[in-house]
Amino acid sequence: MKHPQIALLVIIFSIISVSTAMASVVKGILVDESLNEGEPFATVRIFRGSPDGEALHSILTSVDGSFSQEITRKGDYTFVFSSLGKKDLTRSLFVDGNADIDLGQLYISTDATIMSDVVVVGQKPLVKMETDKMTYNVADDAQAKTNTVLDMLRKVPMVTVDGEDNITVNGSSSFQVYVDGKPSLLFSGNPSQIFKSMPASAVQSIEVVTNPGARFDAEGTGGVLNLVMDRQAGNVPGGNAYNASVSARGGSKDFGGNFFINACTGKLTTSLNMIYNQIRPGNSTISSERASQNENVTSISKNNIRMPFAMGNLSIGYDPDSLTTLGATFAINNFRIKSPGNMFTEISSPDMNFSYNNNSQNRINRLSINGSIDFSRDFGCNRKNQISASYQIQHDKNKNLTSSDFDDAPQSFIDLTDRSADNRENTTLHILQADFTSRINASSNISAGAKLSFRNANSDATYLLNGSPDIDNSPKYDNKNTIAAIYGEYSFSKNSLGAKGGLRYEHTWQDVRYRAGNGSDFSNSYGILVPSASLSYTLSPSSNIGINYNMRISRPGISYLNPYVDRSNPTALTYGNPDLDVEKSQYVGLAYNMFTSKLLINLTLSDNYTGNGIEQYSFMDGNMLNTTYGNIVRRNRTGLNAYINWMPRSNTRLFLNGDVNYTDIRSSRLKLHNSGWQASAMLGVQQTLPAEIKLGAFLMASTKNHTLQGWSSGFQMLSLNLSRSFLDNNLNITVSATTGLSKKGRMEIESFSANRDFSNHTRMSVPMAGFSIGVSYTFGNAGNIKTHTARRSGNDFLEQKSGMEQIASPQGNDTNNIPAGM
Repeated sequence: MKHPQIALLVIIFSIISVSTAMASVVKGILVDESLNEGEPFATVRIFRGSPDGEALHSILTSVDGSFSQEITRKGDYTFVFSSLGKKDLTRSLFVDGNADIDLGQLYISTDATIMSDVVVVGQKPLVKMETDKMTYNVADDAQAKTNTVLDMLRKVPMVTVDGEDNITVNGSSSFQVYVDGKPSLLFSGNPSQIFKSMPASAVQSIEVVTNPGARFDAEGTGGVLNLVMDRQAGNVPGGNAYNASVSARGGSKDFGGNFFINACTGKLTTSLNMIYNQIRPGNSTISSERASQNENVTSISKNNIRMPFAMGNLSIGYDPDSLTTLGATFAINNFRIKSPGNMFTEISSPDMNFSYNNNSQNRINRLSINGSIDFSRDFGCNRKNQISASYQIQHDKNKNLTSSDFDDAPQSFIDLTDRSADNRENTTLHILQADFTSRINASSNISAGAKLSFRNANSDATYLLNGSPDIDNSPKYDNKNTIAAIYGEYSFSKNSLGAKGGLRYEHTWQDVRYRAGNGSDFSNSYGILVPSASLSYTLSPSSNIGINYNMRISRPGISYLNPYVDRSNPTALTYGNPDLDVEKSQYVGLAYNMFTSKLLINLTLSDNYTGNGIEQYSFMDGNMLNTTYGNIVRRNRTGLNAYINWMPRSNTRLFLNGDVNYTDIRSSRLKLHNSGWQASAMLGVQQTLPAEIKLGAFLMASTKNHTLQGWSSGFQMLSLNLSRSFLDNNLNITVSATTGLSKKGRMEIESFSANRDFSNHTRMSVPMAGFSIGVSYTFGNAGNIKTHTARRSGNDFLEQKSGMEQIASPQGNDTNNIPAGM
């Protein structure tokens, strides 16, 4: 042969081609038969032929029970699945090298001979840890029967709720709220007030996504807070089954109830969730002292708030075949605030000393209607590819009515004319999205997609003095936003190493037109390229480490942009800023997870930098305190978040969820600088008492929080609950109590702000002491239904799976089990 090198290359290429062509990927999901959930960290041993001798491969299932292994040789193979407390499961198969093999769901059962000598102390951990996401299983927390969603958020890793109920996610107050993987205008607009009114029993889990990938919207510098609503039944082809629950709660500060039902008939699954709740916190007192060059103003106000909340949600899923999933949702929510109050004010100046009373009314009514349709289909050899599409529509109506009536008083330098305001905002959002995902091989995946959002908002404000409209101070305008986005993402996972990287480009067109009042029309157009990346490494079967990077943005909402001036307080004005720019932030986080049968630890060290942060600030204009927003700060926050769960005994669990961080805030425009340390912690214990009574006790506290112009104090509160299940755990009764640790069980909060020309000191006293009783009953015939996971278009949010099953040796005759959950 004249060219032996060419012949050798042909032979080598042929061998490589044949070996590549004969490679097959075997995958599946290992499921706990009794829990109907993925079995995490089970051992999968793969033998050639019979299961004798040394295994060719030994791998672990992931946190959701899934596994995947590439087989490069044709022949007979045996897969042996092992997990602590379970019977070994064996599956034999023939691999021909021409096609991938999907084993589907494999059910592993409890080994009765082993379980007779051990006590199961917790099969569903409250927290599932990943390097870029945390999931808190609300349904497994006994306090969910009587608490609100805001109460539960105090326990969620990476989330902080301060004494004034302000929420921060990953150290930022800018975050997106999703419901079942879809953005929600209602919840994102005013999450604190809505979560305070929403019963936790309606939520299955809360997911905190600290590093959303490229396929998620770039909005929200703190990440994404996703609420997975309560779903209990699944889809059984050819079967008919249902699960339902009804619950009621009442106490010294709230009452309400909810009903949930999930049913399946053949390929059709439907669920209905209805909620009503009303919060009555009691009389709150706020006192303030403001000092400036010309005057001192002191005031004390009292108000009594009522917050009704109602929600209805209908979901329909249909699987026409094994490759296709169709879904539709419809939801309606109504949230209201009724707050009558009285404020007494004293003003002292060189020219005059006088006082006056202000009787006020504040009513907020928010109505949200939304619906969606989803489609997804697997295709290609062995379902390697998936395409999905969705359409979502939301309409929000927000009405805010305020009035202030003043008694007779001298009106020398402030206006005490009776006044009222009717401010109405309407927002309609249309979202179109399409996504494509493809598995390149056993270790690599790619995804790409596009999204188009149309948001039309209008604001109509009517300001009245003695019942007559003040046209100049009653702005009416339209705000149109169109956002087009495309993204691409690549993920890799092999052996102990995992990586993901992506780019997302978003282009925004904004148009604001004033129909009445003071204000100038303007248009704006800009594009943003948003990168994200993550790298993870499995140190051992029980520990991993990961590093995440992302860039996030925060577009100012209509409440920040609205130039409407709130004049309800004669000595202070509050208004938005239509010239606000998009806030950009850079985030880097290092996460470490470790889990054993008795100890679970998550540590996250992070740094978040924002160069053009939006900050609320105040200044004096004559005798009037003005408060507005601006892109005026450079903010850097470095912090450590820790979640520790320790089980010293089979019926005792101890918790720590806390963070400590250092914040540096600077504003060259205001020539201000502030910095300092801040810490918060939740300490908890769960104890199973005799007679299967479950006790939970939680202490929550935080230190001073620093702002650009000052600080706000920390808080301390205590929460207790007792629960007992009856009728094979179908009936649950929970009694809970909460109190502040200040005088008479109240929560006392102080805040201070200052500039060159004023200082303001505020003290707030909130009644916290209260109790609640909750009763829930679950019924149905779907106890053995296999879970149906809806594939949602354009997001990674799936219903959560359980974490490690934890088993401990028996301790004497103690057969009490820890409450389900960590």
